[in-house]
Amino acid sequence: MCTPQCIIEKLGGLACDEAIKAGKYVLHYTKNLGEVRAKMRDLVDPMEKIEREVSEAKARGEKIEKHVLHWQQYTDKLKNDIERLIEESTTNANMRCIACSCPNIMWQYKLSKQAQEKIGNAYKLIEKNDKFKEISHPRPRPSGLESLSDKNYVNFDSRASIFKGIMDALKDSNINMIGVFGLGGVRKTTLVKEVGEQMRKDGTFKQVAIAVVSKDLNVKEVQSRLAGSLNFKFKAMADDQEGRANELWNKFTNGDAYLIILDDIWEEVKMEAIGIPCTNERKGCKVVLTSRNEDLLSTVMEVDRNFSITILSSADAWTLFTKKVGNSIQSQPEINSLAYEVCERCKGLPVAINAPGEALKGKQEHAWKTALDKLDKYMLTKIEGINPSVLASLRVSYDMLHSVDAKSCFLLCCLLAKDAEIPIDELMRLCVARNLLDQNPCTLDKARNAVRTVVDTLKSASLLTTGRHDTVVKIHDVIRDVGISIAREEEAFLVDHGALRWPRNPTNGPSYKEMSLNFKNIKGLPDGLVYPQLHTLMVDNTKLSDLEVPDNFFNGMTELVVLTFTRMRMRRLPSSLAKLTNLQMLYLNRCKLADIAIIKDLKSNLEVLSLRGSSIKALPPEIEQLTSLRLLDLQDCDELMVIPLDVISNLTSLEEVYFPKVFLKREAKIDEQQEMSSRDNLSLEELRESLANGQLTTLHIHVADVKLLPKEDPNIC
Repeated sequence: MCTPQCIIEKLGGLACDEAIKAGKYVLHYTKNLGEVRAKMRDLVDPMEKIEREVSEAKARGEKIEKHVLHWQQYTDKLKNDIERLIEESTTNANMRCIACSCPNIMWQYKLSKQAQEKIGNAYKLIEKNDKFKEISHPRPRPSGLESLSDKNYVNFDSRASIFKGIMDALKDSNINMIGVFGLGGVRKTTLVKEVGEQMRKDGTFKQVAIAVVSKDLNVKEVQSRLAGSLNFKFKAMADDQEGRANELWNKFTNGDAYLIILDDIWEEVKMEAIGIPCTNERKGCKVVLTSRNEDLLSTVMEVDRNFSITILSSADAWTLFTKKVGNSIQSQPEINSLAYEVCERCKGLPVAINAPGEALKGKQEHAWKTALDKLDKYMLTKIEGINPSVLASLRVSYDMLHSVDAKSCFLLCCLLAKDAEIPIDELMRLCVARNLLDQNPCTLDKARNAVRTVVDTLKSASLLTTGRHDTVVKIHDVIRDVGISIAREEEAFLVDHGALRWPRNPTNGPSYKEMSLNFKNIKGLPDGLVYPQLHTLMVDNTKLSDLEVPDNFFNGMTELVVLTFTRMRMRRLPSSLAKLTNLQMLYLNRCKLADIAIIKDLKSNLEVLSLRGSSIKALPPEIEQLTSLRLLDLQDCDELMVIPLDVISNLTSLEEVYFPKVFLKREAKIDEQQEMSSRDNLSLEELRESLANGQLTTLHIHVADVKLLPKEDPNIC
């Protein structure tokens, strides 16, 4: 053992006080090294936590706070320093003082002192981590994304005074809320968006928040849309409506000037429930409401000013029509009079003018005559709330789609939720499951390209528009209503979003072939239903609730090809699901699920399976029997812990697989703790082999640490 005398001799070159301190470092050398090792372990957990949160924030496209980045830099350096210190202490452990066979006292002094400093630094960094309130914040939107303006907006002379009137009203300190009303299809939304864009540019408002409300008012959805347009991230949970309302209220009353546009309201909107300040002390926050109903705005919502948007004047209607048709009218004098008549039939409604204008671009005289005949024919049909001229013009545009794929895809969009942004990937999956693509592409990737081509055709025909991103599309609510009318007539569609009870087949018409139902709250499904021709069934339960599904529920709909259940809590799937031998696509999205092993009985035909956002904790091994499965979507399954080994590799037809972000993080942690030595869970090695064999072509997976990647092929993701 080294004696105090030996220590004093070794430190004799130091001043008295310094020598005493140095002696303490040497005496506590072992303790300090043990404590710095322990503190390093304490530091690893917050480091991993911050790293995970930073990675998730980056995935959302957010900007990391500078103090968080600095903290990461400091902790990384400290971690490296501690590792180097520990390694140095091990290397020098056997170095002995030659004179007295003591350990190397100067090394112990140096390392013990450094260890004490590192312990103090680690304490500070751990304490600072506990005080982090925000890890990141949304990035400012690029200038190209900020614009609300429609690139096809036309500044009509007949609307100049209304445009100016709305802007003047919004600048009036005595006016807090205005209304804009008019027929569906007169472009109320386009006009108020342009107003908002102009007033944002001139500095009247700092930001403009917009949300489509629609018939079935969903407060939480409106809150999300407002926040999205502001690039604002909620702290409250998605189901905490009151918490989100408080956050929006605080945002809108922070002293900045905000314009809030609530588009397409059909009933009274409770501003307080959403989080919109509705008192005279708005502090710069003003609201624009659009509706088809003047009385709703003036009597129920009690707006301060109401503005009527009417149809276009003849001159403006002709200007818009010729802009859509292009030079074909001037180059073909024989169709000039026909063009005037077609434009006249559209009754000055922009949405009715755009569609046939695009459809007739470059067409010969016979096509114009045919269109004119159809405009007169379809004018007899009526849809509640839609001018007959809109129905007629859009029906002509639909009929002039030469592509069967385009017609099918358009009607498919009409099945989906009103005002929704429709992912092109979703359209691809539906088209593949229902065999709607004429060319019958052999891979999902080729099908995706085919659907993109179809979408471009529908955009050119003014039947679809681009959403916020080029991966999604939207359909105007009036166009959707007309599409539903066409589908009801041609395809026996039933679309009921806001359904109160389960529908029965019509007694005086064909049995339903496609049904899209959105229940506000349904607790049970009836048994004994018979839909012998039904091939597509979409059921969305707006409010998640327990759902009793009778075992024989699917007995009377054995022709089903597509089945989607959204937001349902099912303790078990009905046994009659096994009878759906034609089923090619099954969605159980955002559902609370327990046992789903019965899905194995769909092995003969099931090609698309999505459990996105569901509550499953383990993928049943029986899933490997789905040998026809081409796509598996497990995104947002945050509770998923187990995907059994070899299940993915045994799905021999699988082309695309989408994993939840958290799955591999959990597996990595389990591996580190050596709690899963049997390796009975999915690994990156298995995925690497599947990719190498050409089985998988698309793999969406989040790898938090590059160390998890197989050494043989670090580029698989």
